[in-house]
Amino acid sequence: MFNKKTLYIGLFLILFGVVNTASTTIRTQDAPINKSEQVVLIEGTVTDSETEEALKGVKVEIANLKISVTTDENGEFTIKDLEAGEIYELTIEHEGYEDYEKMVDTKTQSPEKEIEVELEPEVK
Repeated sequence: MFNKKTLYIGLFLILFGVVNTASTTIRTQDAPINKSEQVVLIEGTVTDSETEEALKGVKVEIANLKISVTTDENGEFTIKDLEAGEIYELTIEHEGYEDYEKMVDTKTQSPEKEIEVELEPEVK
C-alpha cells in the first residue's frame, strides 16, 4: 500500500507544516513596542579636517540632556540609551578647533546612527 519513501515524505510534510504554522502564530502574537521603550545608539568618529587624523579627547555633548562623552584614541564615541523618535542636537568641541553642531533625527527605523565629523582648526 505505502512504501517507506512515501511514508517519510508524508511525515516530513506534516512536520514542516506544523513547524511553519507555529512560527507564523508566534510572529502574529508579537506585541507592538511602545515608543518610550525603544532606544537608539549614536556613535561616530571625529577627525581633523586637514590631516584626517583621529582626534582623541573630543567632547561630544547633548546639552539639553546633560549627556557628555569624549572620543577615544581612535576618535570614536558612543552615546547609548537615547529615546527613539526624538531629534538630538550634538555639540562637538575640542581645544584648537571650531565648534561643530549637528542635529540627529532618530525618527527613522534604524536603532543606530553613525556620524562622521571633521573638525576645522581654529583660525588665529
